[in-house]
Amino acid sequence: MPNLYSIFVVGKHNIKIVLVIMYESKTKRNQELMCDYRRYLRAAMQSGGRIDTEEVINRVLKECTPRYDVSYDYTRRMMHTMIECGQPCPAKGIKRLMWEEICTKVKLYMSARKYSLPDAITTVLREKRASRYFLSYKQAAKIIFYERTHRTNCRA
Repeated sequence: MPNLYSIFVVGKHNIKIVLVIMYESKTKRNQELMCDYRRYLRAAMQSGGRIDTEEVINRVLKECTPRYDVSYDYTRRMMHTMIECGQPCPAKGIKRLMWEEICTKVKLYMSARKYSLPDAITTVLREKRASRYFLSYKQAAKIIFYERTHRTNCRA
């Protein structure tokens, strides 16, 4: 059985890299993406007309509300940077939008319900859904192509 944690020593800090947990969250995201893709593709086929795969993928990316595909540990580090240290989000592009959305929800739980930061993060990751897939069209198309050709995990 593989070791769940790989520990690297960098100066005085120990940095945990949780490879298995990140792999599981990406796998779940890919499965959820494929289920949504197949559902939208089936609806497009039932409507008659021409099926444009690019349009189906774009609709899935914009209209579906998946779970967040990040680990608790990574979210905790990002929220520490953004909320406790008051620094701007270090991510760029679409992922920056995701972190800002998570940060807004975490702050809401912390102020409205007086949750601690760890409790607010846990609640957001478990109970809340993302407003959309935070993936580019290119990345989503690659995931869908890979899942269609290599896996058969969802027959929605």
